[in-house]
Amino acid sequence: MNYPDRVLLKSRAKKQVLDRSLGVLMVSIAYLVLTEWISSVVNLIWTSPLTAISDRLSDSMNALLEQVAVQGTVSDANMTALYTSVFSYARQLLAQPRQQILLFLFLLLYLYTVVMGYGFSFYAMHTARGERLGVGSLFDSLWMAGKVIVLSLLLTVLVGVGMGLFIIPGIFIYYSTLLVPYVLLDHPEMSIFKAISAGWRMSKGHRVQLFTLEFSFIGWDLLGLLATNVGYNVGWVFFGSDVLGTILSLICYTVVYAFVLPYRELALVHFYDTIRPQDLRVEETPVRMDG
Repeated sequence: MNYPDRVLLKSRAKKQVLDRSLGVLMVSIAYLVLTEWISSVVNLIWTSPLTAISDRLSDSMNALLEQVAVQGTVSDANMTALYTSVFSYARQLLAQPRQQILLFLFLLLYLYTVVMGYGFSFYAMHTARGERLGVGSLFDSLWMAGKVIVLSLLLTVLVGVGMGLFIIPGIFIYYSTLLVPYVLLDHPEMSIFKAISAGWRMSKGHRVQLFTLEFSFIGWDLLGLLATNVGYNVGWVFFGSDVLGTILSLICYTVVYAFVLPYRELALVHFYDTIRPQDLRVEETPVRMDG
């Protein structure tokens, strides 16, 4: 069994990002604009019905917690009343035609970002293997959008169910299926369940290493979170503008993740390429020049 050297994988990924800095940064920025920026703009214009329902539930829970703080206890009747109220609010909200249209819009937006995410993984996979791809490669997985969407939703449900079982099973499932997208991108002819099975087998004995590799980027994630919050607060506190705050936060987020995103993705691809079994290997493809 191969045990990838995390430091070596990250060093190789960082070198590829720096050696092709202009091309990689252009693709990363394009990806972030096509996903994070579009999503944020849509959320500025409209409020998702699911967000409204979540906010209603959060407000109800906060009110209940205040009651607990005063009375020291909460009855089953109070909990039932809370969920009944939220359910009634959701039903009334979603009965409105405008909210139904918005729900459909946000669902399409979510599915679009899922497919684009696979497009970026496609770009990273071929970049890690020595090809030179352009921004157009982000759309190279569109032809398998249906399979990508079904796989993503299935993995989300599996991890969600696991998280509902006291979190640990969810983490186990997450790292057991983390490499599945790369399997499908490598072998698009595979069925979804075969890809999941192959990715699950591949991760056996490597889940802790995958966790360690992802966790090693936490410093970058904290930097991204800090930069995003600073950008938003500058716009909100000094100019009193939620729109300006959102734009500044997006700029700060993009500055950090234009580097971090390909760095992390390339490291994961190198991990995948190191441990993939012989029967999953593909022949090297010719170098492609997309500009």
